[in-house]
Amino acid sequence: MGARAYTNLYGTSRYNWMVSPAIKLTDASNDPIRLSFMAALSKSSSSATAPVFTKGDNDDVFAVLISQDGGLTWLAADAHIWDTDSASTNQKLWDFTQSPQKMNIDLTQYRGQTIRVAFYGGST
Repeated sequence: MGARAYTNLYGTSRYNWMVSPAIKLTDASNDPIRLSFMAALSKSSSSATAPVFTKGDNDDVFAVLISQDGGLTWLAADAHIWDTDSASTNQKLWDFTQSPQKMNIDLTQYRGQTIRVAFYGGST
């Protein structure tokens, strides 16, 4: 298995970022360009219970964001967001399980550009 990263969404005032180095998307074919990663819920310790996200918590979010300017700004319109706000149209954190799920994000629109990718986890 490849590299792993974790973020803890339990508690308040958590704002965790993992940002890639610059990635030049130079694929000259017409094939789609995708960011693929595995995502799963995990326990915070061996004695902890599995995390449960509750509809209406409205304070937990996991997002994948793209920057075209070296990380100065992040494109909210192109963000892929999972949250616990039952009123939002975003994907939902409660759909994650303890079994890793493969996630694919289409980056084809950035072909020929240099981008940075950020994984963000936050809880208020």
